[in-house]
Amino acid sequence: MTEGSRVREIWGRVGVPSPCPPPGRCPSFCCIMLTETQLDNGHEPATKQDIALLQQDIGMLRSETKQDIAMLRSETKQDIAMLRSETKQDTAMLRSEMQHMHDALVERIADSETKLLKAFYTFAESNQQRLTQVETSNYAVIVRLATLESRITVVEKQLNLPPTA
Repeated sequence: MTEGSRVREIWGRVGVPSPCPPPGRCPSFCCIMLTETQLDNGHEPATKQDIALLQQDIGMLRSETKQDIAMLRSETKQDIAMLRSETKQDTAMLRSEMQHMHDALVERIADSETKLLKAFYTFAESNQQRLTQVETSNYAVIVRLATLESRITVVEKQLNLPPTA
């Protein structure tokens, strides 16, 4: 006998559908390991006491599983609550940053509007000066033309030439 075979494994399948994985690889805890110390009758059929031991082990596994599920459920609820809290904080922070960016954008738009209005005002002032200068120049030409016309009329009177239209 080798050292590894000191503890004899007996796998009991309890209420398991036909194709169950080999013992030790079953993920649903349907296979329960019994050692030689639990069973004194190694090659004999299972007795009521053996079945009672199996049922007791199954009951323990069920209660442990229920406790594990309850603990996982509680941890999951805590994790979800923590995630909700973090999400709310992140959302509030993002809203604050977005509001700050909105305010900065509105301020820049207002500054641009002010600069445009100042530029148009400056353009309007220079355009008004140019228009005034043109009108003054135009007035001076009209005055000079009127002066010339009056001189021509004086010369015509002296020569007695009839005015031609």
